[in-house]
This record gives sequence, structure tokens and C-alpha cells, in this order.
Amino acid sequence: FQQFRRVTRWNTQNTLNFNREFGNHGLDVVGGLEFQQTTVNSIFAQGANFAGVFFIQDNLISGQFVTPTSGGTFAQNGFASTFGRLNYSFSDKYLIGMSLRQDALSNLPEANRNGTFFGGSVGYRLSEEEFFKNSGVKNIMNDVKIRGSYAEVGNVEIGFFPYQNQFGAGRYGSQNGASFSQAGNPNLQWETSKKINVGADFGFLDNKINLVFDYFINDIDGLI
Repeated sequence: FQQFRRVTRWNTQNTLNFNREFGNHGLDVVGGLEFQQTTVNSIFAQGANFAGVFFIQDNLISGQFVTPTSGGTFAQNGFASTFGRLNYSFSDKYLIGMSLRQDALSNLPEANRNGTFFGGSVGYRLSEEEFFKNSGVKNIMNDVKIRGSYAEVGNVEIGFFPYQNQFGAGRYGSQNGASFSQAGNPNLQWETSKKINVGADFGFLDNKINLVFDYFINDIDGLI
């Protein structure tokens, strides 16, 4: 059995970034566009009852086997996205982040191809409080941060066009033809992971030692 499979993926990202500090206020804004195309080509060949082991060491040698079989595949899909992200901080103590993206995936039916996904986060750096800076704890534990976040993520790895009825190569007796290979679902929608995360970060001895604690929940909506 011999097979060759090639996957070609083109990805283009264009972003704009604005970063500025206004006294105690820090602002970071990012906006962008992303386009991606994936193409898969494959071909295979196989045989049985080879004339000898020598003829299967490196490749299939013509005329040295019986029951030859060959085949191949071709598939292509696309992905496009518009996204934005905003991060705000006050005195590097209070932190807020928000993100929003609009994704379109060709593997979904046209009516449900677009999906909107939101994310947000908050953080509080206790180590920036004056009472903490003036305490003896600061000499050992220099950084303490409490944080929480929520994010929605769309799954783009769902195979090629699972919403369509598909046909593939088939045989009836000795005759070549086509056969039904996939029952599609025209109402298929985005599979979305909804993630909640709560955690805390601790830095010791000028961040030479770090401890990170996380608790998270990941709910999958619209599982494909």
C-alpha cells in the first residue's frame, strides 16, 4: 500500500494596533481581518499477491502483483474572520479586557455560516495596593493577581462539508460507480466552546518563583 497526501493552507492576517497610556490609564486596541484556505489532495495505490518481498520494499513495481486498486481525494474549504480586542488598565492594578470576532466557515450551510463569539476578562493586582507595598510580605511575595474570564470559541475542525449529502466511489459486483457516503444535516450550526476561568497568580522573590492556580469550566454547545 502506498499513499501520497498533500495539505496546502494559505493564511493571511491584517491587523491595526493602538497602544497608549494616559497618566494612570493604559489602553490597547487591536482590530483585524483573517482569511484562510485549505486544500487537501491525496492519491493511493495498492495490490496483492506480490511476486516477492523485493518488489514491496520501496514502492509498488508495475506488473509484479495482482488485484491493483487506486484512488484519490480532493477537498477544499475557506475561513474568513473579522476581530477586535480591547484591553484597559488603571494603575496596572485594575484590568479589563474584551474581544469580539465574526467568523465565517464554508464547511457550514450558507444560512448558518457566520458566527459571533465574545470574550471578556477582569483582573485585580493586589500587589499594587499601597498597604501591600508597605508591608513586609512584599519582600517575599512581590506579585499577587486575581483574575477571571469568559470566552466563546467556534470549532473550525469539523471535517469537509458535513452538512451536505455526499457520494463517493463505489462498486456493484464488478461494475464501478458511485454510492451514498454521507447523510448531511442542512440545519448544522457552529459548535461553540463556552469557557469560564477563574484563577490567581503569585510571584515570589522578584518572580524567580511563580505559582499559578486555575479553575475552569468548558461547556460545548452544538456538538458536531
